[in-house]
Amino acid sequence: MLLPMSPDTAPVPEQRCTECGEAGPGRARFCPNCGSPLVGSEGTRQVRKTVTVVFCDLVGSTELGEQLDPEALRELLDRYFAVLRTTVQRHGGTVEKFIGDAVMAVFGIPVLHEDDALRAARAAAEIPAAVQELEPELQRRWPVRLRVRVGVSTGEVMAAPGTGGQRLATGDAVNVAARLQSLAGPDQILLSEATFRLVRGFVRAEPLDAVAVKGKAEPVRPYRLVAVDRDPADQRPLAPFRGRAGELDDLRRAWADALAGSRPLRRIVVGGAGAGKSRLIEEFLSGSVAGARVLRGRCPSYGQGVTFWPIREMLGSAANWGEDDSADLAVAKLAELMPRRTDARTIAATLAQLVGVAPPSAGLPETFRAMTQLLEELASEGPLVVVLDDLHWAEETLLELAEHVLTAARGPLLLVGGARPELLDVHADWAGGAGERLVLEPLSEPEASALIDGLLSPLPVPEALRRRLLDTAEGNPLFVEQLVAMLLEDGLLRSGEGRWTLTRELGPGVLPTSISTLLSARLDRLPAAERRETEVGAVVGRVFWRGAVAELARDVVGPGAGEHLVGLVRRGLIQPEPWTFPADDAYKFTHVLIRDAAYNGMPKGDRAAAHERFADWLEQAAGARAAEYDEVLGYHLEQAVLLRA
Repeated sequence: MLLPMSPDTAPVPEQRCTECGEAGPGRARFCPNCGSPLVGSEGTRQVRKTVTVVFCDLVGSTELGEQLDPEALRELLDRYFAVLRTTVQRHGGTVEKFIGDAVMAVFGIPVLHEDDALRAARAAAEIPAAVQELEPELQRRWPVRLRVRVGVSTGEVMAAPGTGGQRLATGDAVNVAARLQSLAGPDQILLSEATFRLVRGFVRAEPLDAVAVKGKAEPVRPYRLVAVDRDPADQRPLAPFRGRAGELDDLRRAWADALAGSRPLRRIVVGGAGAGKSRLIEEFLSGSVAGARVLRGRCPSYGQGVTFWPIREMLGSAANWGEDDSADLAVAKLAELMPRRTDARTIAATLAQLVGVAPPSAGLPETFRAMTQLLEELASEGPLVVVLDDLHWAEETLLELAEHVLTAARGPLLLVGGARPELLDVHADWAGGAGERLVLEPLSEPEASALIDGLLSPLPVPEALRRRLLDTAEGNPLFVEQLVAMLLEDGLLRSGEGRWTLTRELGPGVLPTSISTLLSARLDRLPAAERRETEVGAVVGRVFWRGAVAELARDVVGPGAGEHLVGLVRRGLIQPEPWTFPADDAYKFTHVLIRDAAYNGMPKGDRAAAHERFADWLEQAAGARAAEYDEVLGYHLEQAVLLRA
């Protein structure tokens, strides 16, 4: 007999962590893997995403099948698959499927990251060596030699839930990755052009001749991956420095105060992605701290042993130790930084444990004290600047260490940090008072215009092009830079006869993949309800209304639809907007590209349905004045028809 389910016994939908992608029990409040708060998933809803696909295949698998018994071959493949899965997952990717002896992995499902292409390149670079390390184990049983070929491609796909919780990616990027894999030689890794554009500056790669690929109208230009740089810092040439004069003066005054005082000071540069935090810090370091020692570290977004990775970078640079140096040599080099201290070797040994060069034995109080003693010693020899980049990815313990140094150390020391606003969402009190934060607002139009001139100097910039860049970037320096780079690389902007010319009209959807992935990754980390409300708001337009969001999001969010907009305001994605009609709260996306990223992330079928439902809502809300909105109603109905077509 089947009994009706009560609310307490009914199945609860799976929840998926927005930070690491781990699935959790339906009623769990926190991720069982990383501890982040869990938000209910959107079930079977499909999404459009720009992801990076990795295809890996064994060379000579047919011969292996002939040499080995089926059971032996199965055991061998199981070990091979396990090695690949571990390598992919270490970099945040997901193994989607095994096809014979081939493996397909996706970076960006279930959760997008702005550096998915780089993660995929790093994983791909590790695969041949990881497989070769497996050989001694296998050769004890079978006379085999394993070699692989790998293809990596980036592009837009439809991501849909598969059986068993598996997510399936469908799109051209999947096909291109498979074709590149088939073109690669033994232990070669071939990148698509789209992937290479996203990772250049972080990798060394050789362009190969364009090749005709089955199913592709145009030839494909692959790049052979040679190596991935160990240093994760962005290696692009510095863009011209425009604007930010006031913020630069603030950093210079803080430096003067640090030199005059006997206690460390800090300044945290806060701004959204692409606001120019790193560029401002570079300008400060290059012209204002002559003669000072600069220690610099970057907080990585993922990986093992990342807590004190910035400290490892600082100490490795200061002491000039190499990755292959022994623990004893690293300790000796660190001790040389403190020639006047009799306990220098003890301090150095403790610091070596802190950054994982030596086995841990000291507790956090001892390691915090050792770091403070080292910085004090360096500051006593001359002015010291400590730079911590990407603090929004910092682990709690690293922030505690920095706070300890600021409180306990003595001497002319300035800590300069760069962080996105997310840092303050989680650690609102860490960056001290408002006087210690430099918040970067968008560049003014004259400043952004000067940046465009600097990027395209010395030729004059057509005013129509300038206007388009200004309107699209809205004062974000990175967006200006990336838009110009895309136009040049795609041949849309060319120089000749002493001027720049556009080779064709720019459509409304022209957007560099680097920008779209950056914004989409931010949206992908939103709780499900906020993400849905962002999407339906984007269907309405740059400006939208709470009532419209409540109507369009009710199917996913439920009766609380429209109540999550305040969270989007707090995150800086939208802002309240004065509006007189309808009699409802109005909001505006803070940047048109955020609106575009949210809109483009929806499947076209969902967009079409939302356009149609919004037209119905607007007609009802307008009432007797509906005729005044005929043009708006016509636009949304037209979009519904075009999208369905």
